[in-house]
Amino acid sequence: MVVIKRIGVLSAAKINGIIMLVLGLVIGVFYGVLMMFAGLFSGSKTTFFIGLVLLFLAPFLYGLMGFLGGAAGAFIYNVAVKHVGGIELEIKKR
Repeated sequence: MVVIKRIGVLSAAKINGIIMLVLGLVIGVFYGVLMMFAGLFSGSKTTFFIGLVLLFLAPFLYGLMGFLGGAAGAFIYNVAVKHVGGIELEIKKR
């Protein structure tokens, strides 16, 4: 049994930020294009513009929130592990 005693805050923040950035890219493209088409078909320039902004802003915002969430999660884990113990992992070598 191996116990995780500490998680690197910056390390967790970076990986979580990248994962969420990719998710934000997928969501941003999907909803951005959807809103742009809705704006084109309805004649609403505002809806089209919001879709265009969402296309570029969603990945950045998702990445930022993922970075902050990853840092917060790792920090909370590091504080909690002192009181309740770490997560136990069973690792099998090949």
